[in-house]
Amino acid sequence: MRTVSDFKNFIKERLGLEESVEFAWRSDKHRKFFEKLNRLGGKNVRLLLTQKVPDIDATVTLTDEEWEQLEAEFRQLLREEEK
Repeated sequence: MRTVSDFKNFIKERLGLEESVEFAWRSDKHRKFFEKLNRLGGKNVRLLLTQKVPDIDATVTLTDEEWEQLEAEFRQLLREEEK
């Protein structure tokens, strides 16, 4: 299973960024998409509060369907960026 952390790494690698958050700085749409990823990661915030978890996003698994949907949204943002 892939995680929210894996998806953020996918963005980082795909765009050659130092940090995935740099993606959010591109536009309001990019910021909103990144906030969506953070909300998904926030699903396990209690785990972060009760245990020492270095990467909360790594605790949130994505189904193949969720990954495909996120990737489609990501690719749409890239297409809009190219216009």
